[in-house]
Amino acid sequence: MTDKKGTLEGLPLVSKLALVFFIIGNALSFMAFFTFFVDLELAKLILIMYTGSIALSVVLALYQMPSNEEEEKMPSKEQVAMWAKEYKLIEGN
Repeated sequence: MTDKKGTLEGLPLVSKLALVFFIIGNALSFMAFFTFFVDLELAKLILIMYTGSIALSVVLALYQMPSNEEEEKMPSKEQVAMWAKEYKLIEGN
């Protein structure tokens, strides 16, 4: 049997929130387009909500980026040598 984990399980909460606000913003953009022909004032309000949700998703995504960079570490020479031997990139003793 294969492991059936969701694609969002490994993401931090901040990234999940950014994704939700981005999806909400995209839905609001379609609503604003169709509302533009019916009621201009309502379309302006929806455009403001669209702009806010997209901006919030960008801010949350940018907030998450520095913490991801801190977790990345350079591998040691021993690890690189071990991987090279494992994948037969160099001949080992």
